[in-house]
Amino acid sequence: MRRFKSHYPVACTGNKMFIGNVALATAEPGLVTSRQLEAGRRVVSRSVKAFGKVYVRLLTDKPITKKPVEQKLGKGKAAVDHWAIHLKTGKIIYEVRATKVDVAITALNKAGFKMPMKTKVISQETNEQKA
Repeated sequence: MRRFKSHYPVACTGNKMFIGNVALATAEPGLVTSRQLEAGRRVVSRSVKAFGKVYVRLLTDKPITKKPVEQKLGKGKAAVDHWAIHLKTGKIIYEVRATKVDVAITALNKAGFKMPMKTKVISQETNEQKA
């Protein structure tokens, strides 16, 4: 007998920190495009500057296609419009190794606003959500 598939999947890989001491993780599942990922990376790297290093733990590997406006059906699959990645709950998006942890936490909170889903900041000492 087949098991019922979960509607709210939880990440079993990529949910632990390896490099940094503060990280931004997803609090709910969703789809992130490469533009959103890059916007968040810019916010973190500009805020942290010389106090730490930013590591992006994701790679957008799903091509999203889109047909031109007012084109009739048929004639094959459309060209790639952008790239995205499906994320499960608990997946780490960014890791920061910083000397000033409070600066890194505020930077990751800013990057969380660029994401299309709810996120949380976790630290290595507590492994819990920070303000």
